[in-house]
Amino acid sequence: MKIAWLSFVLFFNLATPALAATTAQEYITDFTVFLSNIILPFLFGIAFLVFLINITRYFIIGGASETERAKAKSTALYGIAAFVFLFSLWSITTLLIQGFSLTEREAICPDYITDFGGSSDCTLATPGSISGGAFPPSIPSPGSGGRGGGGNNNSGGAAPGGSGSGSGGGAGNITFAGLAELVFGTGKDNLSISTMPTDSASISQNIIALDPQLSCQDGVNALALSSRTETAQAVYAFYKNNGNWQWQNITSASNLNTATINRVRVDALLENPAVTALHVLHTHPDQRPDNLGLVMSGHGPSASDLVLMCNINSPDITFGVIDEGNSVWIYKTTAGTCPYSLTDTTDLAIIETYLALSELEATTRFAELQKYISSNLTNQTYDAHFTSFLTPQLNTLTSAQIRLLSLPLQNSASSTVTHYDNTAMFCATL
Repeated sequence: MKIAWLSFVLFFNLATPALAATTAQEYITDFTVFLSNIILPFLFGIAFLVFLINITRYFIIGGASETERAKAKSTALYGIAAFVFLFSLWSITTLLIQGFSLTEREAICPDYITDFGGSSDCTLATPGSISGGAFPPSIPSPGSGGRGGGGNNNSGGAAPGGSGSGSGGGAGNITFAGLAELVFGTGKDNLSISTMPTDSASISQNIIALDPQLSCQDGVNALALSSRTETAQAVYAFYKNNGNWQWQNITSASNLNTATINRVRVDALLENPAVTALHVLHTHPDQRPDNLGLVMSGHGPSASDLVLMCNINSPDITFGVIDEGNSVWIYKTTAGTCPYSLTDTTDLAIIETYLALSELEATTRFAELQKYISSNLTNQTYDAHFTSFLTPQLNTLTSAQIRLLSLPLQNSASSTVTHYDNTAMFCATL
């Protein structure tokens, strides 16, 4: 009995915050829950154990003695009586808890939930129930330009590399559009250049490590695997050195959406007379579109990739992207056409959108482009361009047919993007 009482006190102190209750209602509520969830199951266990022991005494241990059998039978009956009592008590506490809702508390609902269509019980609005768009909202990133108050005017730069943050007042449409986020928003790709020295401290080690002597296909396959499994972009130089193909890490820093190329290493390769056929290849992790709810088999060069190619502006370099689907995207620009004009820079984002559309799951293209056009992140220039393509027939086109739609813009920007379905096809061209 002392052990049972000590167990009661121990459980009560560890599991019951009711000791600190400041009102009778809180005390009764917490004690009732404690009794139902802790004490009664504990006593049920003891009663069952007593019953089981005495059944064993009755049939096995004391089976040869009528006196022992009588004692075991009497104690077992007490165990059954305890079961009945405990079951009655458990029924009463359940009635108090559930029937009278003793454990209910009034929820404190954050302002940001009710502002977006939530109710007083903190239930979020369902998609499409918010006027002007679907929940959750997207937040225009700096440089992408926001659409204000139901209009299409942007006061921030929407072209890649723009510097203003979008403004506009009023309650504009709230639309979460993965494709717009990929091109202009939180998933926007950014490839840049670093002029740090070439010591080991200036080269990122937080990416896949390639053996310098790997063959083309083995190296490209490893980078494709990195796109599927890693969360940081990797940039490698692949080139011939005295006729032998080699790999070199030229990544200064990187994460999911950004990568920085070590310009010093690139220039050293360009200045080396033994180096020919220089390729700068980098990865696009599939977690980028996954995080935005996009179902894609890969994603090719971004507007930022094309801008960096023009910033380096060397006819001796071939640039490329290796995606998670083992596709290889090679892009070049005509020497002497850089830097891009403002019109060309605007066209690059349209090219990126076409390339992304070509890799989207076919059944989702129409819906994703529709959200892209209505998104707060998308400038009216892009709205106007893609509205004419917004037909259900978009879902019936092949990936190659959609990429062909970008050719006039590629020609206008003096740039070309070539897609290889697999790594073997690319390596066969070298």
